[in-house]
Amino acid sequence: MNIIQAPQDFSTLANPLYLVVNDSSSAVLSEFRYIVDIEIAGQTTRLKLNPHPNNGYGVVDLREVVSSYVDVSLPPISQVNNFAEVDIMLGYEYVASSGIVQEVLDEEDYDFTVINSTNKDSSDKVLTNAPDIQTIGEDEYAYLAYGDASSSVGDPTVTYYNENGGSISSQTLTVIGTDYLFTKVGTADLNVPANTTYYVVKWGGESYRYNIGYCGKFKNETVRVHFENSYGAWDSFTFTQINRKFLNRETQQVETSFDQVTSSGVTESPFNGTRDFHVEVTNLIVANSKWLTQKEYDWLVELFRSKNVLLEKDGWHRARVRTNTIEHKKKEFDKLIQLQIEISYND
Repeated sequence: MNIIQAPQDFSTLANPLYLVVNDSSSAVLSEFRYIVDIEIAGQTTRLKLNPHPNNGYGVVDLREVVSSYVDVSLPPISQVNNFAEVDIMLGYEYVASSGIVQEVLDEEDYDFTVINSTNKDSSDKVLTNAPDIQTIGEDEYAYLAYGDASSSVGDPTVTYYNENGGSISSQTLTVIGTDYLFTKVGTADLNVPANTTYYVVKWGGESYRYNIGYCGKFKNETVRVHFENSYGAWDSFTFTQINRKFLNRETQQVETSFDQVTSSGVTESPFNGTRDFHVEVTNLIVANSKWLTQKEYDWLVELFRSKNVLLEKDGWHRARVRTNTIEHKKKEFDKLIQLQIEISYND
């Protein structure tokens, strides 16, 4: 059996864990189905896959099974080194001419590690695609993670500035973790001096500026969303709330289909997201982004694809961004884009 695509040795739940396999027997054996045995922490889950109608491949996103063994803590910074070792055994079954179902299992297995924090194999850099200038309100959280703990990256530092750009003070930030490095860079965790207009965090030769302010006129008009990005670290963005509804409804949601399965694996749309099969929703927020540059927009695509989204509003809430209600508005002259989204969550 050929493995066409599989998760990397160290993978994160921020991204799909596609497994694509192929066996020539799929075209000749009756009622052929691929077998995927997933062993985690001594427990085995068996999946049976029908061949893809176009090419006979077996295709599955392992993330739904693996995510049951890796928790997301609130707030996200507390989940350092949360991981699961995954062993995969492959095979297939078919119906013989006698009418008896036969199983054929490969002798070799495939294994990888899934972590719900930063990707250990990431390059030597801060693990984010976020723009280097962001806006944050008072008493809000933000995080940065570094991808190569083996390097002599040094500790991150923060410098605070007044409205004239004058430096007020600086401090060294505390780093959390050993294999995966995190630091807290939000106003809720920093000792921000009075008269600070913005501050700059420097880590490993990279700099990120945080302007202190709100997208709306008042704090209750803003919605702070944290999401696991494509590296497995956490990014944050503040939307402007334009409507809030108190609901008590149940919704049925399903997985989006794969765009294309080729000989090199799965190609998917940026807005292919995970849908829960059963969701009880009690709150729904409609929110706008500010006018976004193309770079900011490309970065926020990771929010819509993220499996783990947390809402920071009067506490922490697990949330779901309803990607089917995203509206794009363009300011053609300035080449800017605005998004309107729905965020559902429970108290």
